[in-house]
Amino acid sequence: MSSPLIVGLDAGTSSVKACVFQVSGEPIRQAEAEVALSAPRAGWVDLDLDLYWQAVTKVFRRVTDGLGGMAGLGLSVTSPTTVLFAKDGRAVRPGIPYLDNRGFNEVADLSAALGGVTAFQDYVGNRPIPSTCSVGTVRWIKREERESWERTAKIGFLNT
Repeated sequence: MSSPLIVGLDAGTSSVKACVFQVSGEPIRQAEAEVALSAPRAGWVDLDLDLYWQAVTKVFRRVTDGLGGMAGLGLSVTSPTTVLFAKDGRAVRPGIPYLDNRGFNEVADLSAALGGVTAFQDYVGNRPIPSTCSVGTVRWIKREERESWERTAKIGFLNT
């Protein structure tokens, strides 16, 4: 290819998709790999981050193999997906995507501490639900998964 190329990568909850475009917008190649979420209990959702990364690298290699002249990369990821990182930078446990509700009670407690739903939303900018309040998920992990919490050096998201 003689003109610069752009790669778009969409890492979602059911699959990872990638597409290479010419800067004019014409698609050149595309690839997709399915990903699976697990539900260890009702209301809980986990994401195996190693398998997810394998899907990302698989589709990226598939669409870029043999091509040069990449001018840009656009990313879209399922977010927030809470990730706990150990000191070595590896994930401590599976990621917890926005679909998870195990932090429901923690979010309700935070909402009450701030003066209720309206006060929470005014202060934080989001509704007090686990999908928009990752601190509830983190507080749940701290309380319920002490070993994971003790190994955690940093907290991030799938896109960090």
